[in-house]
Amino acid sequence: MNGDPVAALLDELRAAHPAWTIDAHPLGLGLWTAEYRSEDGRSIHYIVTHTGEELAAKLRTAETVEP
Repeated sequence: MNGDPVAALLDELRAAHPAWTIDAHPLGLGLWTAEYRSEDGRSIHYIVTHTGEELAAKLRTAETVEP
């Protein structure tokens, strides 16, 4: 695979889920995070996983329910 696979998956996730702020912290604990804040600021959804693939699956599930 050419390029940085973490950066490529991050770009893919951000493009697929623009309402979420998505970050990867591969060093140390290796956490992937996604945060969604409602427009009125009354609701915050936060997802933390150990892999990008796990985060992608949880985002798909979260978006079938909310937001």
